[in-house]
Amino acid sequence: MLCPGGVDNTQAGKVASINACLSSLPMFLMGFYLLSMGTHAGFDNHRGSFYWNAADNKRKYRLVKWDLICKPKSLGGLGIINTLVMNKCLIIKWWWKIMTIPQDKPLWFNILKAKYFPSSSPMFARASGASQFWKNLVKLRPLFQGLVKFVVCNGKSTRFWLDWWCGSSSLAITFPVLFSYCPDPEISISELASYNWVLRLRRSLSPVELDDWQRLVALFPSLSEEEDTVVWPHSPSARVSVKSLYGKLIAGSTTSKFKWIWRARIPPKVKVFLWQASRGRLPTGDQIRKRNGLGSDRCALCGLREDSSHIFFNCVLANLFWCCIRSWLRVSWAPTSFSDLRILANSLVGAQRRLFWVGFAAMCWSLWTTRNKFTIEHVFPAKPADCLFKTCIFLQQWRLLTKEEDRDAFDAMLAKIRNSAISILPVQADL
Repeated sequence: MLCPGGVDNTQAGKVASINACLSSLPMFLMGFYLLSMGTHAGFDNHRGSFYWNAADNKRKYRLVKWDLICKPKSLGGLGIINTLVMNKCLIIKWWWKIMTIPQDKPLWFNILKAKYFPSSSPMFARASGASQFWKNLVKLRPLFQGLVKFVVCNGKSTRFWLDWWCGSSSLAITFPVLFSYCPDPEISISELASYNWVLRLRRSLSPVELDDWQRLVALFPSLSEEEDTVVWPHSPSARVSVKSLYGKLIAGSTTSKFKWIWRARIPPKVKVFLWQASRGRLPTGDQIRKRNGLGSDRCALCGLREDSSHIFFNCVLANLFWCCIRSWLRVSWAPTSFSDLRILANSLVGAQRRLFWVGFAAMCWSLWTTRNKFTIEHVFPAKPADCLFKTCIFLQQWRLLTKEEDRDAFDAMLAKIRNSAISILPVQADL
């Protein structure tokens, strides 16, 4: 699959193209049908080929799991849309429309009501003999019921035990012992009211359980003639959006490990590069050897085992940069990994911190491009100072990305790097 943005499209450009084009192609279909796992696997295969392969569709190493790439940036991914989760979001959105339908009911709702729930609530409608569309809705109905909070009116759409309609959770969670005694966990509030609020249990209650029973009885609601409705408790507007749904359904825990990358004012392609580098998933010697690729897993410059940490922290060329950084910042830092550096950089504040990450990004980009030159093309730098000068070139190209109030400090940082490069030139000349 060729890049729509041209043969020179970067990884960051491919991320944008995937979300804007490839991930959007099946959106209309996913809004009506719950597609199979195999179909989504096919989507992922094509999108993964587009992201990783070369412009001529030549296969390249897939260094990061696709499931991880498809996580939001706040969860440690690149923010590519997970079509399986998005499919569920688009189907669940129909339940929101059904449960918050206005008084002037549209034609599509009247058709669904006449066919599937003419005299009952849609929350209890069955899927037997129904269309594929309705079967998909019923399949995801428990997921919808577990995410929203019900506003009880006539009680016909709200399950007494399993739905969240009072307090901070469902009654099954608030009163787990009493719930375990209930023979009908799916009973609705309306049905319970028709029994004069007589709640059948499998056994008699102990004195401790009677206290829970008294608290439960105090929660019995007053019913009205209006239909039950729902609210979305996960956003200030109390209304469902696909974005908020997607955020609730996507799996993973929030991480701040990569926040410095996404906040840095650097080109997007460098951000994706640093994301891979901090995960140790660049095409370095150790990763290529792990995949039985050609070449050595040793650094072409110093002969040690080559991984991401070695290139940016431990190689003899990286040591030159870190000597300069210690001099510029007047610190005694000696990080050996990205994790160490994140901890050390927490001591910086304000513009100094922002500019440090920009300078570090330029340093890493310079080291990486230099490494590719001598590893792949066997062209070694004539002088170590050339890497510092290359860093200056990158920073000059990125200057307009920085905040205006940081420009003076940025120019001072650039001057320090240039002066350091010039200062080691005579040493090289004497040698």
